Amino acid sequence: MLIQILVLPKVFDSAFFIVRDTLVSANRIAPLKANVVETVTLDGRAVRSSGDQLIKPDRAAKRTRPDLIVLPGFYVGDAASSVTRYVEGPSAQRVAAWLARQYARGASLATGCTGAWILAEAGVLDGREATTTWYLASAFRQRYPSVHLVEDKMLTVAEGVRCAGAAMAHMDLALSVVGSAFDAETSSRVAATLLLDTRPSQSHFMVTDFLAERSDDLRRADAWIRKNLSESLRIDDVAKALHVSPRTLARRVKEASGYSPGQYLQRVRVEEAARLLKTTDLPASEVARRVGYRDTATLRRLMKRLLNRIPSEFR
Repeated sequence: MLIQILVLPKVFDSAFFIVRDTLVSANRIAPLKANVVETVTLDGRAVRSSGDQLIKPDRAAKRTRPDLIVLPGFYVGDAASSVTRYVEGPSAQRVAAWLARQYARGASLATGCTGAWILAEAGVLDGREATTTWYLASAFRQRYPSVHLVEDKMLTVAEGVRCAGAAMAHMDLALSVVGSAFDAETSSRVAATLLLDTRPSQSHFMVTDFLAERSDDLRRADAWIRKNLSESLRIDDVAKALHVSPRTLARRVKEASGYSPGQYLQRVRVEEAARLLKTTDLPASEVARRVGYRDTATLRRLMKRLLNRIPSEFR
């Protein structure tokens, strides 16, 4: 197979090197199954990474016919507006068009983090399951409503397209690519060699207070919720405290976080429960009470669903 790592300007340094080193390691571990791995840019010119490193490609991609293309994510700032401006630029649009043509002729695609925005621009994610970095999920969903975004997954695979979550999920992406391009045994051996583990979800990294800082309305709602977390809260109570209607609150919370008020409240509760379990010796029953649940069974069920871990795993 011809595997190309397609590098964009402002590529995440870690994303590029994780992918490249993992694929090179796979070739070294399984030399009889080795694939051709090369670094390319669309026009063959060197690019600067987000850390201002000069990355020189092996050649231009635009006249090649790779079997598998890995597009590491890029970093232009945490704001969704910065990512939107980047993907709307002429350089990103040319890359998206080229990727669309390669996929149409049968090439497999893989990307991580913000790279999913480029694949969405190319149209290859329409109607398919995908993931991206979790704190950009709401903006991604608004811009690409045809994509079935599952932001709590670390990795998605759908019809020859792989997507990984936030930046370090490129490790998971690279192992998945190795499993596809080599075999499962080689992927396991590479993981052991590089001390990489597989993590099925990025949901327990989704920090609600980070999301709250991105919206005045959500910050006010978040502060009131945390102050009254041990109470049996209703969404009407939150709306009344903020002097807005429940419908207005629902709209503003959804716009800012991608969650309904009820979903956001649940996430605040389970994240606070996780913090208490990690940092105190309180019994699980007391932790449940402090975050507004009357029994540990409810807390256990929600932590398993939202964080993919049970209370005892946080101790």
